[in-house]
Amino acid sequence: MKDNGSFIKKKCKESGMTITYLVEKINKSRTAIYEWFKDPNLSTDKMIMIAEAINYDIYSDFPNLKKKTNKEDPFENKYYKLLEKYNDLLEKYNISLEKHRDILKR
Repeated sequence: MKDNGSFIKKKCKESGMTITYLVEKINKSRTAIYEWFKDPNLSTDKMIMIAEAINYDIYSDFPNLKKKTNKEDPFENKYYKLLEKYNDLLEKYNISLEKHRDILKR
């Protein structure tokens, strides 16, 4: 079984694309992308998103993946975008909470 996060990170490096480019292309935070790279069970949706951004044919290494069809559910895309925003906010909240805890301990 492949470590999906490390695998896609390697493909990004091989492509020569910078993290800054990737952040702009897929509209995610640097932190989120680095967390994805650490995730051995990175979802295929995220892998495909990154692969498309770096012009990499992921289906050659993962032939069992289903290719995206033109008929996508618009609500599904909205759901994933909202979920990503929620996760980003949650991450920022946790960082803020840790900072406040440190201040209160002093």
